[in-house]
Amino acid sequence: MPPIGVRRIFLDPLLFVNALVMLILSPLLLFAAFVADRFVPGDGKVMRMTKLVLTFMLHEVLGLIAAFTLWIVSGFGAKIHSPVFRNMHYALLGWWVTGISKAVQKALGFTIDVPRHPPIDGPVIVFSRHAGPGDSIFLAGALLHDFERYPRIVGKKELEFAPFFDVMGHRLPMRFTRPT
Repeated sequence: MPPIGVRRIFLDPLLFVNALVMLILSPLLLFAAFVADRFVPGDGKVMRMTKLVLTFMLHEVLGLIAAFTLWIVSGFGAKIHSPVFRNMHYALLGWWVTGISKAVQKALGFTIDVPRHPPIDGPVIVFSRHAGPGDSIFLAGALLHDFERYPRIVGKKELEFAPFFDVMGHRLPMRFTRPT
């Protein structure tokens, strides 16, 4: 894993530009998906996955722009860890998680039902069986929106390759670990 300075100066801008180029080319990509679906068995799989990837890219670009704006407004990072900016970052994370969750649910055709429980005062530890890529996003979304909690997320070190998660993970109480 490259050091944080290398990611911020080289890797994150490169991935940001890549996402921006994909969004600019989205009409062409969507047309190609439309044509491909005529030759691929299934019910519009290529189009659904293309829309999902483009939605992810859109959230990555807008999320990074918002995070950069928060960094500037916080005095170029001077107050980035203050309670006010922590709350703004959690709101941004909530927007990102909600957008990605809805796109995945729509693309894959499923819903998530969050059971209602009485509110619990004080800290709560939530353990989740890791069922596959992305399930943590749904859990974080439920904690942020349905239970109005600020999750402290522990994720794989490889998540630092995703620029938005990398930035958010180092501004919020998240930890990136290496699997053993």
